[in-house]
Amino acid sequence: MLNFRSLAFLGFAYAAASAQASLTYFDAVWQGSYYGNAASATGVIGIDLSLLVKDSFDFQNISPAAAIQSIDMTVAGSTTAAFNGHFVTADFDAYVTQFTLPIDTSVQWIGQDQGSGTTYGDDSGTSDFNLFVNATSNAPSGVNFFDLETGGVDGQNQGTGEQMRLVSFAPQAVPEPASMAALGFGALALIKRRKKA
Repeated sequence: MLNFRSLAFLGFAYAAASAQASLTYFDAVWQGSYYGNAASATGVIGIDLSLLVKDSFDFQNISPAAAIQSIDMTVAGSTTAAFNGHFVTADFDAYVTQFTLPIDTSVQWIGQDQGSGTTYGDDSGTSDFNLFVNATSNAPSGVNFFDLETGGVDGQNQGTGEQMRLVSFAPQAVPEPASMAALGFGALALIKRRKKA
């Protein structure tokens, strides 16, 4: 029989899993090789898909009330050492998303049809994904459709860093809350079994 502590633990585990379920995490990759340089960035972007404007232009400050709520990015390969490093949500102020046609957010975004022979990820101007740095950070910042430039400093260093193109933006595979709850129940069963032995 489950005791009060076990039930409380299960309730907490389920609540935590449900809270995390509101954000979907995407692996993002920017490459400077598109522009002939060695800079690159990889990141994990947390998006509340219920707040994502999927059929038009959207410019928002990054906040819990906006679609993009978390950013964790690593930049490497810049010729300016200060432009390399680890950057987080606090390094960025705003974002842009733009879609001509709605996309399927459950698969790779880059390459999805945007109409008139364009795809999500090209620089035709029919779509966009960009992040904008705050005034005190050396994080990369948006300079063109799907392009970040290293050492953004709110546009102050524009032209002194390396441009990188967003080449991949795909959802991470994560267990849904029901799977998390099942794992929790399994862990409790194991603990209970060990106590009996």
